[in-house]
Parts: sequence; structure tokens; C-alpha cells
Amino acid sequence: MKFLDSLLHRFNQPADYEKKSLFKIGHVLGSGSYGEVREAVIISTGQKCAMKAIKKSAVAGHEELVKSEMEVVGRLDHPNIIKLYDHFESRDKYYMVFELATGGELFDRIINQGKFTEKDGRGHIQTVLGAIAYLHERNIVHRDLKPENLLFRDDYPTSELLLADFGICKEIDTGDQAMSTICGSFGYTAPEIMLRKKYGREVDLWSLGVITYTLLCGYTPFPMDDQARFLDQARHGRVEFHSRYWKDISDEAKAFIKQLLDPVPANRGNATELLSHAWFVSSTATDVDLISNVREGFNARGMLTKGVNAILMVNRMKRSSIESAAKLGVKPGAGMDAESKKDADDEEVDESEPTESAPIKASTTAT
Repeated sequence: MKFLDSLLHRFNQPADYEKKSLFKIGHVLGSGSYGEVREAVIISTGQKCAMKAIKKSAVAGHEELVKSEMEVVGRLDHPNIIKLYDHFESRDKYYMVFELATGGELFDRIINQGKFTEKDGRGHIQTVLGAIAYLHERNIVHRDLKPENLLFRDDYPTSELLLADFGICKEIDTGDQAMSTICGSFGYTAPEIMLRKKYGREVDLWSLGVITYTLLCGYTPFPMDDQARFLDQARHGRVEFHSRYWKDISDEAKAFIKQLLDPVPANRGNATELLSHAWFVSSTATDVDLISNVREGFNARGMLTKGVNAILMVNRMKRSSIESAAKLGVKPGAGMDAESKKDADDEEVDESEPTESAPIKASTTAT
């Protein structure tokens, strides 16, 4: 009877479900209400990869988002963008097979190294900006740029930095096509999205501005403990560079950040042009070690991915010279399973999402 059930299960699957047999599926790397990511091995080559499984029931009515990620990422070929090797589906899930990035997150690596300078940060941001330019030239908007989505390919010091997680990316028809979906991660989302205005690819540049600011000092440019206060300061472009933490950082870096964090989207420029910004083409970036200040701002060592946002939120409150101290409870991220069954098609998935700092929920219409 068990054999018959197994046979019926296999024959009732979509045609490309057979691809699953090409992989040996291993332990869970991360999980949430939509599904999970597992380490896997391509049996024919022995190459490790990451298999993302999304429950169809969790995205019912929004299947186009998953299919868009498959189609868009599958066409991308850039040294600093995560590669999609293959995709297929079962009756109950969508599967995407990505290259496995084992080098950890950008912020984690900075904390773990002995020295970090503005020049180092400039190099990382230039890399990410180059990947964004590649996307925008193809009318693709990422819409969820944040530190957790910047990963190193491997542990080597010269490892490439990769842009990952295209789950809510959008391919637009023309460079000036407007979008309206409320999406992204609080703290990195452009004010025009939060104000429910039509928006364009400039939202990615805003997110990069937040990342750049945080990378160089360790705390966020706007208060993340209160959405109303965040929006008020963001929509008016109130960016402060506190002397203690910014005195050893060039004016060109500050000008670059100010341009990206301009509340008027058109003033941010475009990614390709920004690659020629004075910060990148001049020799003014300092070689002063910033690691002590950055560590004071955030200490990502040993923390779960989602925990970094909570640290940044707390330390932004410490750094602000105009805000009074407030009591803030920080809930750590949910733990991950260390090991589970090798065949992941029918197992139960942990329904708890890792804790985030007030994520913005996508609207029902993806545009």
C-alpha cells in the first residue's frame, strides 16, 4: 500500500517534478511561513547549492511573484548577482535552485575583520551599485535592498559580494514605468513607497543610501523605533552626520549619501551615472580605521540574520543627539532547525517567521 501511495504521488506531479531527483537535499538553512531554504547537492557534479521551496498555498493568488522571480533571475548573468541554476514545481510547492553563498553577510564580515576603512566601504558600495546598474539597465527593480541580501560567495578574503533575494523584484516595461505595490523592509524602504505614491527604480537607490550610511558608522540614518518619526524625517531628507562618528569620513561620501537619500526621487540620479560620482573617481576616501565606531554601532558577531536590524535600531537611539532615551524591547530572531529529513516535499514547515524590525507587508496587487 505504501508503495502504491508513493507511485500515485509521483505520477500526480507536474512534468518537471522529475528534476528533483537530480538533487540530494540536505539540512535547513532558513525557514518561514512561505517555505524554506535547504542546502542541496547536484548529484551529477557534487556541487553544493541552495534549494528554495515555496508553498503554493502560501502564495495563492500571487503566483506571478514567484514566476517572475524564476523568469527574471534566470536571465541574469552578472558576477555580483546570485545565480539561479534551475527551477521546477511539485503539486504543492515551487522550487528554485540557487548557487550557495557560504561567505556570510557583508555586515557580519566587517565586524569579524580587524580593520575597516572608508575605502573598504566604498569598494563594497561600488560593487553593489554596479549590480543595481546592471538591473536597472534591463528595467528590473529589486525593491528589497538591505544588508541581509548582500552575501559573500565564499569565505576567501577576495570573495565576490553578491546581491540576493529577488522575491519581490519587478520587471517594468520602460525605465519610467511607475509601480504602486507597498513592499520592502522597514528602514530601507523609500518614503514614496510608504506614502503610497507611484514610484520608480529610484527606490533601490534610496535603499542603497541607507545601507551606505549604516555601513560607514554602524547606525541607521533615520530612527527605526517609530514608523511615524522615521517617515517624517525620511520624507524631509533630514540626514545628520554626527561629528564623533563622521569626522574621519570624506565629504564626497556624505554627498553621495545625501544624494541617494533625497526625498525627491528624480534628484537621486540613476545607478549608471552614480558610478561616476566623485566618491568613486576621486582619491578622497580615507584610510582611517573605523572599526571601533562601527562595532559600537552594531555588533553582528554570533547574531542571527534578522537580529542585526534590532541592533541597528537600538544603537540609532543611542546615537541620536536630539532624541531622549526610550525603553525598547528587542525580540531575537527565531532559531533555525539544524537538521531535518532529506526529502522536503511533504514535510511540515515551521510556520514562524524570523523576527524583523517592522516589515512592510506587500499589498494584494503586485505592480
